Amino acid sequence: MKIKQIIEKFVGLSLPLKILISSFVTALGGSTFIGLIAELALYKYAYLNDLRIPFEGVPYLRFNVVFLSLLFFFTAILVFAGVSIIIKFALNVAYTQIKIGQKTSLPEMPFKQYLKVASIAAIYSAVFFGAIIMPFMGWINSLPWYLSNTIPLIPIPITLYFMRKPKHIKYALIGSYLIVISIFIFNLFNAETYSKFMKELKYGGVDVTVHYSCEGKANCVSSGELYLRTSEYVVLKVDGEAIEIPNSSVKKISY
Repeated sequence: MKIKQIIEKFVGLSLPLKILISSFVTALGGSTFIGLIAELALYKYAYLNDLRIPFEGVPYLRFNVVFLSLLFFFTAILVFAGVSIIIKFALNVAYTQIKIGQKTSLPEMPFKQYLKVASIAAIYSAVFFGAIIMPFMGWINSLPWYLSNTIPLIPIPITLYFMRKPKHIKYALIGSYLIVISIFIFNLFNAETYSKFMKELKYGGVDVTVHYSCEGKANCVSSGELYLRTSEYVVLKVDGEAIEIPNSSVKKISY
């Protein structure tokens, strides 16, 4: 098949399919960008915990790149489906709340009436978000996290506004996707979120006992909080002091 035919077929696809395919290709081809983001988040985590910046690298960064690539792709699917469902449901509630006798299409709706509908839809979405999503994220209570994760509510009134002109809906969907991706990146740079991620992977944030060989002794033992495992060192914090143990000397790590 010629390149021209492939391009023509791609152009002929529906907007959601084009965006999903573009997101998938971007996720695969953008591994360098994603890797850079993951690495910078790691450096910030190390800096905030008064550790040496691990320029030698860490083993789980490859996992981060694959995970984030898939996350960005599936996020595109969820955003397009979720925004459509929430908006339709919120609109029904909004129409009922302001008691519109006959449902008027948004393009014909006066701007002041649109503001009422958009406000009710956004408030309803906020309540829905808090009641359904927040209980599952109870391990994070920081204000920055909460504020950053209420940002997805912004596309609701924005998308409703663009629905006044249906040909502009695609811009609202693309904007919603970019906002959600920005939230993922923002949370990756949030120290509390990153610490939780490290703890789940057992690469940091857990108490461990390290058995290793050292000068003059057949076996040395150090117990403390594991802060980081790089490609060359195991980094512990013992009584507020950072201890780096070479991986080549480590015999056993007990969690």
